[in-house]
Amino acid sequence: AWAIARSADIAPGEFVVDPMCGSGIILLEAAQCWPGAWYFGFDTDPSQLARSSFNLGALSDRARVAVNFSRGDAQRLPLPDGCIDVGLCDLPFGKQFGSEEANETLYPRALAELRRVLRPGTGRAVLMTNQANSPRLAEAFLASPESWTVLCRRRLTLGYMEAVVFVAITQPARAAVDGGKRPELPPETMRLPWEDGRGRAQWTSLKALMREPLQVVTAASMHNGAGAAAANATSKAAVFAPGPRA
Repeated sequence: AWAIARSADIAPGEFVVDPMCGSGIILLEAAQCWPGAWYFGFDTDPSQLARSSFNLGALSDRARVAVNFSRGDAQRLPLPDGCIDVGLCDLPFGKQFGSEEANETLYPRALAELRRVLRPGTGRAVLMTNQANSPRLAEAFLASPESWTVLCRRRLTLGYMEAVVFVAITQPARAAVDGGKRPELPPETMRLPWEDGRGRAQWTSLKALMREPLQVVTAASMHNGAGAAAANATSKAAVFAPGPRA
């Protein structure tokens, strides 16, 4: 989650969205390390939103006020055109939620909707999926070369599973496209643009330097002082409970 956010170069004052936020881990990691931005998470599953809102209670007051979780469909986000600077998402793999067949339509529709809300020419997207779904996401990008430039595809291992992180930037409005040449994506690599030769071995130390300490969350504090978190949830789970994998 931290590496996904790190790859977006989030700046103070920017608006960041996760259109399928699940338990909110990506946005919560980002809010701790890149203060001054505003973070919006959407999901259609009330139980996932309950987890995300509970997890929000582990953040400092400063970080917590910058994050909002709401119910919303990634294919029809309740946002105006071109209002978002960064899109981050760990896309569903079709295991716990949906199916790989459903991703054939979900991925291109969600990508098109993300492009609608991102700012033309400067909007950034960092999206992760598993190796099995990577061709589906790649094809969704290739189908709209007038909308996206993919900068990097980084392979990494999540437990026993291979995943791929896509880093992309939006094209300017009405960008010209060479209709006689099929667009191509950069080859998969083992480094994100900001990584040095140590690769993933440096992530923990870098995150420790940037990340605020988490707060201890007790049942009493959640009952009496949840604030913004309580406004977005009707039930509570475990602190930074990731929920089931996609």
